[in-house]
Amino acid sequence: ISGKAGTGKTLIALAGALERRRDFRQIYLARPLVPLSNKDIGYLPGDIKSKINPYMQPLWDNLNIIKHQFDERDREFKRIDEIFVDGVGVGVSTTSDLDPEDTRIYLDPHGGAFIVGGGDICRATGIMTARKVGMRVWSVDYRMPPDHPYPSAVDDCVAAYRALLRQRRPDEIVVGGTSAGANLTAALILRARDEGLSLPAAAILLTPALDLTQSGDSFRTNLGVDTVITSSDPGALLLYAAGHDLRDPYVSPLFGDFSKGFPPTLLASGTRDAGRGLKTELRR
Repeated sequence: ISGKAGTGKTLIALAGALERRRDFRQIYLARPLVPLSNKDIGYLPGDIKSKINPYMQPLWDNLNIIKHQFDERDREFKRIDEIFVDGVGVGVSTTSDLDPEDTRIYLDPHGGAFIVGGGDICRATGIMTARKVGMRVWSVDYRMPPDHPYPSAVDDCVAAYRALLRQRRPDEIVVGGTSAGANLTAALILRARDEGLSLPAAAILLTPALDLTQSGDSFRTNLGVDTVITSSDPGALLLYAAGHDLRDPYVSPLFGDFSKGFPPTLLASGTRDAGRGLKTELRR
């Protein structure tokens, strides 16, 4: 059984149906299945869990590395609170060495190809970000497909930003993200601007997924060189877009009008990044 990104639940359901009919000799999964969140493991029917668990183990190992990356001594230097703002889950990460008078907040939509990275991982990466930027971090645990495709993630990020504006001045806010998180960072700023909201002090876009049409030449010249984007399969992107125009600026911020206003922005990429050309286009 094989499938593209975003088809995990369908594959699991198919495997479950075969299991119930006993119409098989052995079920093979041609690729690891990555659940959209920890709760998705509950979709596994009956004793099919025992058949899929071996394929899931590498994923759980990676999650545990992230969740338990701090030893007991280091845990004393971090705190994660969970809050809900306008119905959106947010992990608030604070390091103990942060100056109590420091009112700055870094709003961080997590990465993960729009389909993974929520829940515990969102909160774990939030504390990583807090250690790196030296600021209090709001990690937005936005809704994801297949149950909640675009515009749910952008809606949730904008809602979190609106809530933050009620607590902080715009010059105390930085918004940043990596990959899909950087896409959502740019999209929420464009939409906030179009809706008349004050813009943050700065934006951080790290290897941003700015163009879901994958029109840049680096998607071809760096294919096979990029160690993360190893194929041109747009399955996860199409699952996220859910039929919306891929050139919509809130879907692919590269096509937005930045002349109307955008905060000072740090763009970061690598020479082997498949989307490297897009950062050059956006900078222009």
